[in-house]
Amino acid sequence: MAPKQIVLLANHEMASLEPNGALSDSSSATLLLKTICPGLVRFDHKMAIQPALAASWTASEDRRRWRFALQQNARFHNGRAVTAEIVAWNYRRLFDGRVGSVLAKDYAGLERVAAVSAGEVEFTFDKPFPWLLQHLGWRTHVADDTLDQPVGAGAFRLVEWARGSHLLLERHDGYWDPGKPHCTRVKVVFAPDAAARLALIERGAVDIVENVPAPMAADLRKRGLLETGTVASGRKSVVVFNCAAVPFSVPALRHAAALAIDRAALRAEFYGDKARPLDGVLAATDAWGVEVDPIKFDPEAARRLVAKSGYDGAPLRGVTSSVYPTARVAARIVEMLRAVGIAVDLAAYDDPPWWPFMYLRSFWQIAFHNMGPRPHPDLLLGRDFVGGGAFNPTGYASPELDALWAQARQTVDPAAAEKLYAQAQRQIRADMPFVPLYATDMMVGWRPGVTGVRPHPMAFVDLDDADLPG
Repeated sequence: MAPKQIVLLANHEMASLEPNGALSDSSSATLLLKTICPGLVRFDHKMAIQPALAASWTASEDRRRWRFALQQNARFHNGRAVTAEIVAWNYRRLFDGRVGSVLAKDYAGLERVAAVSAGEVEFTFDKPFPWLLQHLGWRTHVADDTLDQPVGAGAFRLVEWARGSHLLLERHDGYWDPGKPHCTRVKVVFAPDAAARLALIERGAVDIVENVPAPMAADLRKRGLLETGTVASGRKSVVVFNCAAVPFSVPALRHAAALAIDRAALRAEFYGDKARPLDGVLAATDAWGVEVDPIKFDPEAARRLVAKSGYDGAPLRGVTSSVYPTARVAARIVEMLRAVGIAVDLAAYDDPPWWPFMYLRSFWQIAFHNMGPRPHPDLLLGRDFVGGGAFNPTGYASPELDALWAQARQTVDPAAAEKLYAQAQRQIRADMPFVPLYATDMMVGWRPGVTGVRPHPMAFVDLDDADLPG
């Protein structure tokens, strides 16, 4: 039988594929690490927790101890068995300062992770940690070797990375899930620019498209070039302020900027019906979402707040990603801000270096970008809004919010936790460290005849199930 090679068109190249490393904690790296180095559990397409390298698990009543029984026949790409000791090493490694993993704070309070037997691993926390499964299923990966290249136990193994060009994956014949994957090879190519992406689709050069530009989708379907699937997610487009530096250290100017942006017009122009209104950290329709006061478009009120804020009109440093359509959305917003007296000099960067270097490690006063979905409020708040969070370069700091997050992450009763998370969301909305523009649906595309592709709320692509005709 002839080899089957799937070509996956990804948004952009990743900075690193070191499992659980500082530079691989991104949506672009996670897209591939999920299939190369799966973790203990996974999210299905309805966000339910399912087995992965762990076949089953149990938890103590207080949720301080969690025990996982591993798949009995799981093997790494180098032929070694997946053992509890190797799994434990992966989690201990998160706290090794030489790795610089941003996951260390996600798993704060992990007292001990150890092999109970060759096939069982146990996690012990100093306090209840009811949300462990949500963390395990997101961006934590299990590998046997991380220094040369990621050696995992997933459906495909990495065999080539030609930087600036492509990656090549090959089927792992020792995969623990019988009958999968269906294809022999996966070639991953990149096209952050919409025109380049469209050209590849029109040539029939790609089989799966990670993210289909919403305005192009209907025409591509009509021409028979692409089939698409859409699912709601927690992904959102945002304007983020540097709250620790002038002039956005003044809340009045942050609120002025929010009132100056016509979010409905932006949503209609760039996403049509593939994005939803958003006024808070999460959409009110989200499982953990809460109703908050809507943000109105009111340029006159914005001008009054600008005048009261003390802002002197000096141009501000703005940064954004070049990935379509983010830079175009940012340019529109810069015009809206200028109309109320806020001047922004905008610079757009390819990705990388936009992520993580420009956004997380450079100075800016206002940033325009997409914020990836988080599977649970513990991760959302802890990473993006709590003081010292891995993805909180805004300088937003609130002892009250930090206390709410700390209390909620050890609250076993879901109803009590929901109230704490609702309180936290209302506080963030009142402080306005960022402006939510809209929640964007996840739209994945595939060439007609390709099967087994479905959109995932976390923007994952399940290559295990994908198959080509014939």
